[in-house]
Amino acid sequence: MSQDPSARRAATMVDVAAAAGISRGTVSRYVNGRGYVSPHARQKIEQAVAEVGFVPNVAARRLAGAAARHIALVVHEDVARFAQDANLGAMMVGANRRLNQLDYQLVVLIAGDQPAIERLQQTIRGGLIDAAMLASARLNDPIFGLLQAAGLPVAVVGRHPELPAAAAVDVDNRGGAREIVTRLLATGRRQVGLIAGPADAQSALDREEGFRDATGT
Repeated sequence: MSQDPSARRAATMVDVAAAAGISRGTVSRYVNGRGYVSPHARQKIEQAVAEVGFVPNVAARRLAGAAARHIALVVHEDVARFAQDANLGAMMVGANRRLNQLDYQLVVLIAGDQPAIERLQQTIRGGLIDAAMLASARLNDPIFGLLQAAGLPVAVVGRHPELPAAAAVDVDNRGGAREIVTRLLATGRRQVGLIAGPADAQSALDREEGFRDATGT
């Protein structure tokens, strides 16, 4: 009688080592990303992993102190707005493309309300995230504290005074708004208005400052 494939024993690092003809210790260094593994051994291990169908146990790797190889894109936004925002979609696609090249998995965590933020906290505390990218953050955002308390490396989309030491990617919102308004005024227009963004978004405040720089208001 043939064995049910669903009941088949999951492959282990021992199986990978046997198939590759390499020591279990070398396989462990490769899987956990800790220590040197020669290019030749790496190639044989990768072939063996595919052959035996080995899938690393992320929880066990975390207990061993290894990286989970999961990077979170944390978005403080309502899920419907996230789906409609072309900028956020482009961030997700670009981040996923680059992380795939580095053998990391992108995890998207959307926190649009307080219950979602609390679930986010539990996910972060679970130890399955190695680092986080934070988008659509607000001023005095509670997510700042959650990420800092978890000790995670954080990169922020935009300028946020509350995380001065965090890596950040931003555009010159103030300078851009100032230049746009200055050009409008140079064409003879005298009634220039500003459609402001959210009052708790630093980018919106920076654009307002640029508007005021140009109009003297």
